[in-house]
Amino acid sequence: MIFEQWESAASDGDDDPHDVPGQTTMADIELSVAHDFEDVRESWRQLQRSAVLTPFQSLEWAEAWYETIGRKRGFNLRIVTAEKAGRVVLLLPLVISTNRRLKRLTWIAGQWNDYNVPVIDVSEYARFSHLSAAEFWREVGRLVPEADLFCLPKQPREFGGRRNPFVLPGCLETDSAHAIALDCTWEDFQERCSKSSRRRVRKKQNQLSRKGKVDYRLVEGAAERRQAVGLILKWKSDQLEARGARNPFEDREFSDFLQNLAEHWLNLQVHLLMLDGSPIAGVLALAEERSSIIYQMCFDPAHERQSPGRLLLEEMMHKHIQDGKAVLDFGYGDEPYKVKLTDKRMPLYRGLRGFGLSGRVACFAEKQKLQVERFIKSRRRLLQLYYTMRARPSSIS
Repeated sequence: MIFEQWESAASDGDDDPHDVPGQTTMADIELSVAHDFEDVRESWRQLQRSAVLTPFQSLEWAEAWYETIGRKRGFNLRIVTAEKAGRVVLLLPLVISTNRRLKRLTWIAGQWNDYNVPVIDVSEYARFSHLSAAEFWREVGRLVPEADLFCLPKQPREFGGRRNPFVLPGCLETDSAHAIALDCTWEDFQERCSKSSRRRVRKKQNQLSRKGKVDYRLVEGAAERRQAVGLILKWKSDQLEARGARNPFEDREFSDFLQNLAEHWLNLQVHLLMLDGSPIAGVLALAEERSSIIYQMCFDPAHERQSPGRLLLEEMMHKHIQDGKAVLDFGYGDEPYKVKLTDKRMPLYRGLRGFGLSGRVACFAEKQKLQVERFIKSRRRLLQLYYTMRARPSSIS
């Protein structure tokens, strides 16, 4: 949903060409907060059937994360809903975390998500376009008075073809997301690629074909999906260990979260590149109606010279075009390969708001840290070191 309606998104000017009559204000909605999924499960399920959201805001993703990670780590649910004329039209999937007595209000699975947005009724979304984000989050603060700090990362500037009206004023751009448009025929897509790029791909394909039979596969069965997810995460863990980088895949809870989800939630898709019937590269992707978000990808290091990750991407793009999907979303992060391969970029913002002395001090410290990170990203060599050390580096070799 982030890139699906890119061309219809609002311009950089102050006027939104999608203004509609009957704009929603704070006086039109009633906010409430729930501390348990049970209190909002049915409303959430009904809302997401016709809502603007990403897979990271689905009830399935949120519950699976909370049961395998969130609850064990002491996160407490604070799910905010907005009713209009007696109907839930918006839901904020939020949690409170406590660290050294500082209570942070943030998104459910926010650190694990690529995008963080509210769940909004599609028929009401346009009417929120002139809502005051500052006033809205101030009201949320009244519902969650224990929060010392609002920390709202990975908020896209636009989603669902519109400006994101819920980004706090003064937010800092901290990352970008990247995607490639696929709204064309495969032949036209190939023409858009450079000759040198096409030559490299053909060369790698020929090299791999000399090793054996190469196939692309979308994994179907629940047990096979779980097994394939485990293999991809093992490759990823081994890759990070070999680099001496931080390795979040050592965390058994994270692996359990994705493997459990893969067994029963078909929106989490597993794509494999096979050589003589054995997987040599894999992608975990979150499927949307007209796009997919690449969440994790890795490959068997024994075949690194043939770039199996890049070849798997080629197969996925071909399949997406055949299926009528318009976008392949590479998710958040400014890794060089994403910038080189894609043709769309979306700024991501972090909203910070402190309350009381401890919250304001923490907010100031967070902003200083973000400024340092922005400086690092502006320097090529420091940027390479940054991506080596961060929690979720990626590779398509």
